Formats: sequence, C-alpha cells, structure tokens
Amino acid sequence: MSAANEKLFYELVDKYKASIWRVCHAYLPDRSFAEDVYQDVLMELWKNLGKFRGESGWHTYIYRIAVNTAISHGRREKRRVVDFREQPAETADTSATDTHDTEQLHRRLHTCIARLPEQDRLVVSLLLEDLSYAEIADVTGLSVSNVGVRINRIKPKLHACITSGN
Repeated sequence: MSAANEKLFYELVDKYKASIWRVCHAYLPDRSFAEDVYQDVLMELWKNLGKFRGESGWHTYIYRIAVNTAISHGRREKRRVVDFREQPAETADTSATDTHDTEQLHRRLHTCIARLPEQDRLVVSLLLEDLSYAEIADVTGLSVSNVGVRINRIKPKLHACITSGN
C-alpha cells in the first residue's frame, strides 16, 4: 500500500472510529464480540481502501464495510452470542431525580436498542450517527421510504421501553 493510502487509512480511522464502534456495538451488544468485529472492520477497510470508486462518500463506504462485516461475524458467531433481548432490564427508579439523570437514560436507551431486531438496531444506530434517510437506505439496502417507516415504528417502541424501564 502506498504511503498516501496508508495516511488516508489512518485519517479515516481517526475520523470514523467512534461511528464504526457504534455500528459494531449495535450488531453485537456484547463488548468482546463488538471489539472483534471492530478489528475485522478495520482490516476490511485496509484491504478494500483501493476499491473505493467515489460513487458515495467515505462515510457511506465505511458504514457499508462495517455493516457487512458485522453481519458476517454475527452469522459465524450466532451460537456464541448472548441474546440481550432476553436479559432482564435494569430496574427502573421512577423518582423525579432519575428522570433527569442523563447517564441512566443513556443506559436505558442502550438496553432498549439492544432488544430490537438486528435490522432495527442498525437503522437506529445510523440515525443516531446523523445519517440521512437516503444514506441509511444506501448502507442497509432498504428503500428510503422503508427506512422512514421503520424509524416511525421503532420510536414508539423505544419510548415505551425507556419509560417503562423494561
């Protein structure tokens, strides 16, 4: 790999590492599995850097690599992955002080997202990355209207899960 491509690789990793991590974690909520997928995504990015044709932006290209790698890894590791949707949720304290506790709210949101089906977890994670519906459609292979429908169906589910604490 040329020095210019190596420099580009490190710049892309630096810019998108948090986003790559969130996609990996959306597919595999277990931290150790997500870390494995994260490393695999970086290797795939390294191997495929020269294949970028410029038909989309770098962020879309990297998300596609991350999603495809996570899906492949998830299929290989299906037997070993813990199903977080079946784990009991953290006990919700409905006191007024907890309502404003941002950290607890983030934990609840993360727990609720982990319980969603795989495709919905991906859509939510990309939405939280501020991707447009068109970009989410491009990454996931869904139509733009399907992305909108999924998001509109997911929002009440997450709201109900967060407010109930389950």
